[in-house]
Amino acid sequence: MISTIKNYYERWMKRHERRYKEAFGYYNRRSKEAILAEFIELEIKKERSSRSWKLLVGLVLTIIFSNDLKRILAILFSPLTGLPTKELNESVLLSIIIALFIVLLFLTILIYNFSYSLLLRRYLILKHYIEEHYT
Repeated sequence: MISTIKNYYERWMKRHERRYKEAFGYYNRRSKEAILAEFIELEIKKERSSRSWKLLVGLVLTIIFSNDLKRILAILFSPLTGLPTKELNESVLLSIIIALFIVLLFLTILIYNFSYSLLLRRYLILKHYIEEHYT
């Protein structure tokens, strides 16, 4: 069991080392101006992505604690279902719809988080390369 975990850890580390060396090889072929332009671009993308992720978390929390959303959905679905708005507001149907919406938002957050982690890894490798070669 311990040897299996150790083997997985070694493979994981070798994978990261290989990716790190590939990135350094890529940056060695580029000009200084192109590297600095990519660094600035990654920095802007990183900030934008970070804000998007925070906004989605805020949206989920707003939806969870909002009764107004349930009222709005009751007004929208009342003509479709033929039920009065008050009965629809108290029904389980709206709670299920809101729960599905929250699940979709969590999946979106998961995708954003994965994308952000890839972007952050590229940014940190490039930052390390610039610090090592240009300072």
